[in-house]
Amino acid sequence: MECPLAVRQSFDTSAAETYVLELAVPPRELLGSAALQVIAVAGSDNAVKIYSCDDLQTKAQLKNNTISPTNVVTGLQFAPDNPHIVYFSLLDGCIQCWDMRSSKPVQTYTV
Repeated sequence: MECPLAVRQSFDTSAAETYVLELAVPPRELLGSAALQVIAVAGSDNAVKIYSCDDLQTKAQLKNNTISPTNVVTGLQFAPDNPHIVYFSLLDGCIQCWDMRSSKPVQTYTV
């Protein structure tokens, strides 16, 4: 039986492909609510997208002008007590707190 998966040996950087850099899910304690069946994904397109686990449709896209090709997302995590809040860190040392309901930054921390 042949394995359907293959390791890519080279990458075409001119292609418009997006790669997953970080993943996050809400804490287990908050997974009982239907509103919490989501996954946060930081991609190589410098956007943080929130997807529904049911149908993988985009529920929100968190992106602003502080994320750029040279200032990429380096970490991603849901708040431990609020499933609508996502934190992500950037290469420049900045940490942003976003509310998924408004798709806007709530707070920015500079390290």
